[in-house]
Amino acid sequence: MLQKKNFEIELSPTKLPESAVDIGTEDESQTETTNIVEELLSRVGIGKFHWLTYAVISVFWICDGGEVIALSLLNYILVHVVWHLDLNEVGLIGSTIFGGFFIGSLISGPITIHFGRRKPFLIYMILVFVLGVLSAASPNFTWLVVTRGLYGILVGILSPLTSTMVTEITPKTKRGINFVLVTVFFTIGEIIAIFLAAALKVEETGSEKWRGLLIWVSIPALVSLILGYKYLEESPRYCLTKDANEGLRVLNLMHKINKKVELPLSDDEKEQLFNYVESQKEKHTDSPIMEIFAKENLRITINLWIAWWVLNFVYYGILYVLPLVLARIKASSNPQSEDKLSYLDLFISVLGEVPSYILVLTIIEKKSLGRKNSLTITFAAAAFCCFGAHLFVDSAFMLFVFLAKFFACSSFSFIYPLTSELYHTKCRTTGLGFASGVSRIGGIMMPWIILWALEISPTATFVTFGIFCVIGAISIAMLPYDTTGKELDQEH
Repeated sequence: MLQKKNFEIELSPTKLPESAVDIGTEDESQTETTNIVEELLSRVGIGKFHWLTYAVISVFWICDGGEVIALSLLNYILVHVVWHLDLNEVGLIGSTIFGGFFIGSLISGPITIHFGRRKPFLIYMILVFVLGVLSAASPNFTWLVVTRGLYGILVGILSPLTSTMVTEITPKTKRGINFVLVTVFFTIGEIIAIFLAAALKVEETGSEKWRGLLIWVSIPALVSLILGYKYLEESPRYCLTKDANEGLRVLNLMHKINKKVELPLSDDEKEQLFNYVESQKEKHTDSPIMEIFAKENLRITINLWIAWWVLNFVYYGILYVLPLVLARIKASSNPQSEDKLSYLDLFISVLGEVPSYILVLTIIEKKSLGRKNSLTITFAAAAFCCFGAHLFVDSAFMLFVFLAKFFACSSFSFIYPLTSELYHTKCRTTGLGFASGVSRIGGIMMPWIILWALEISPTATFVTFGIFCVIGAISIAMLPYDTTGKELDQEH
């Protein structure tokens, strides 16, 4: 168990203790930098502290991925298995959940500005588990809608919060790669949920086993809570926006856990850190919401909002509607066949996400491509595949769905670090949260648009996805600059 120690350090060039340790000689610490915080994070490097933090956040992403699949399967179950709802009612539960995501994303920034990253994370993980159990106990549709909507609020808060934590503890040369390694666990959560649903046979008529599925996919939240209470530390960047001594305490703790020695600091570096903290306090207003709409951020904010809206609509839309689309395609090709859920087809669509992480890990830190260009390309490729799913429904539908999920998942892996890096620490969670919140509007609208398209033809939904992907590609291409290899909190 990590022991939390208090380091009382007077952060002034005359009172700070002299370091008797030579400044780090590892490769990462040799990177040229003009930002003292980036320099210190580089010197801390990647080690045990980071892997423990990543593990805590990864378990949350397992929970989130499992819940997404549970929602997708609930669409089929509620229509065909238990309460025999119509499509309008299915659309209501989807809109309620994404409405919750929207509310949570908007309040995530103000919450983390006032209470930090660690404390809200632990509190909300308790509530995620409790709401998962309450959803499983739903006696009727209304109860299910309410509990799923409240769950959506919590996830809306936690998604930008956890993304911000990864960004703020990681040296710039590893931010993209390590963020992708964490998000891999979202797909792992999806795969686990599919196997659980198949093992429980939740599709059986009259079955109540879907309740067990909702409980099982909530358990990772409890695991993440326990690990987080034991190992999670506050973000050093957040601490530095409040108190320089506390920020230095966390940086020192990180270095001791990673390298077993105190963080080496010269008098000049201590003075730089003090001056940096004071300059950041003077430079930025107390309102993170106003900052994301400031002149230097307005173009970034608008283009990111468009791209996030599109990506949420397409990525979750494919998962949301796929079980219903597959059932319609099978029924139309063979009217005598049973309108039955196919776990294999659902698994194949999710499997498309796995190789996407290999692609992202390969190119995300390459300056010739980086975040911006890669995201533009993956949006365009996803559009091509969605149109292909419509045109080749009889011969290669699942292949194009597989590829569409591949590129949509890749886009998510690029857009999270890109967004979090484009904003300053004092408005990072707010910027990411608002972008995520706007994307949830796409989720709120998605069930009604997609279910309307489904009534036209099973694959008309994919034409809709393709059109929006083209819009997403254009919006990212219009961003003013990329963030690959750049220091955080710099003027551009």
